Amino acid sequence: MENRIDKLRAEIGAERAIVGMELTRQALPEGLGRWLTKRGYLAVMVNLMLVKRHKEELDNSPSKSDPKDIGIIADLRDRVSL
Repeated sequence: MENRIDKLRAEIGAERAIVGMELTRQALPEGLGRWLTKRGYLAVMVNLMLVKRHKEELDNSPSKSDPKDIGIIADLRDRVSL
């Protein structure tokens, strides 16, 4: 995973990577967030309901897909204090 993050970061010329994740009921995002933080990345957990509301604001559609959610989470970066 680190290689992929670093490769993408280098491709766009970013100094650092911010990894945004939907906070779900499973413990995976929290554990992954701790793992990323220990390696120097900034891990941001985004509330599931915030993602849902923002998605409906943008396209007035409740449809869900992983690629769509990735875009919504990235778009929410302005609403997250880093």
